Order: sequence, then C-alpha cells, then structure tokens
Amino acid sequence: MLSHLEGITVKLQSKAIDILDANEMIVDIKSLYKEYRRNITDEYHIIYQHAIRMAEAVDIQPSQLRVAGKQKHRQNTKADTPEQY
Repeated sequence: MLSHLEGITVKLQSKAIDILDANEMIVDIKSLYKEYRRNITDEYHIIYQHAIRMAEAVDIQPSQLRVAGKQKHRQNTKADTPEQY
C-alpha cells in the first residue's frame, strides 16, 4: 500500500533534487490515495483477498473474535463474516 511512496522518499533524500518534480510526484500520490478513499470498500476487499492468500500459504484460516454475552472492557463488533469484522 505504501509502495507508491518509495520513489518520492528516495528522490527527497538525494542531493540532486528538483523540487518541482518532487511536488508533482506528491500531487500524483495524493490523488492516488484520494481515489483509494473514494473506493475504500473495493480496495479493502482486494487487500483482504491478498491477506487470505498469504494466510493460506501458511495454513491459517480467517476468523474473528468470539462474541460474548456481556462485555466489560470492549464492545462486541457486529460482523457476520471475518471480512466484515
């Protein structure tokens, strides 16, 4: 998710930096993340599916915390599936 920042961070740390190029890169990255926020449900689903594939590689199944009848220190999160949780 943060891989988009790699180019700008390297550029900002170099000695020969063109501030206009850096500013343009920052504007592009900001617009990319704004688009992610607009489509957060779809983006989250893609990330969740990737996490599921990674978990399957090490034989881990997705799960969610059990729901208690009475909670004292935290609220029960209402979710039907681990992805919603």
